[in-house]
Amino acid sequence: MLFSALHRRTLTLSLALTAGICVLVAGTQAHAVLYASDNFDTYAPGSNLIGASDGSGWDTAWAGAASPASTVEALNLNPGSGNAAQVVNGTTASIDSILSRGLNDISGSPVYVSLLVQVANFNTGSDFVMFQLTDGAIGNAGQALGFGVLNAAGNPFFARSGSSAGATDPASTLAVGGQTYHLVAKISQQGGEYERIDLFIDPASTVEPVTPDATAINTGVNLTNLSLFNIRTANLESGDVIRFDEIRIASTFAEAVGVPEPATLAMMGFAALSVLRRRQRAL
Repeated sequence: MLFSALHRRTLTLSLALTAGICVLVAGTQAHAVLYASDNFDTYAPGSNLIGASDGSGWDTAWAGAASPASTVEALNLNPGSGNAAQVVNGTTASIDSILSRGLNDISGSPVYVSLLVQVANFNTGSDFVMFQLTDGAIGNAGQALGFGVLNAAGNPFFARSGSSAGATDPASTLAVGGQTYHLVAKISQQGGEYERIDLFIDPASTVEPVTPDATAINTGVNLTNLSLFNIRTANLESGDVIRFDEIRIASTFAEAVGVPEPATLAMMGFAALSVLRRRQRAL
């Protein structure tokens, strides 16, 4: 009787786990879209990023300014994260497109952009870097939504909808040199047009926080599609450094921050299932 009861219990757990795996995998596949990503790990350390085209989901290779050089380096911005992109500024203070990469047109809402970022040698209140999504525009564009490090006292992170004359909201978190931050931006449509951007700094999990660290809304932005990921800078001096990694542009918060692939989830589940089965045989 004891064996039979334990057998039934183990079988029930096995069936429940299998069903859970199937639901989780199906749900992940049905509701999350990873539009584009690049973790730079397939590039050779020391190589120039301009013209490189690894990653997935992009429409074009990386493009941008010839100077300063944008390279891939073995930086490990987070433990085990591998390569990252690095820009060490030379003599040019402001660049409309230090790096950019084309996207296949995105028109769904919301759109999440997740990346790791680290800056060094930034002067407080002066230096500026912005990661923006646009319909092809670069620079201080009115039709753009972005986030980054603001040229204000302490160099706070910020969210911006439109140009510098649009809506800008500084976060309370300051960009400390040499420290890695995980930024996740949520770009949303209002009335069928992308007008709102929310910024989350160092989220604790794959669950979207209730309250963002910064929010910018500008009804003057009337984008209906997003087709370019662009990085612009202003007021940089020689030796200023920008590093970034793990770019993921997706349709859900969890997918953007890197929820395990469905195949990985299945493997984890079936591994647990095999353990249950071994225990069953041992009874």
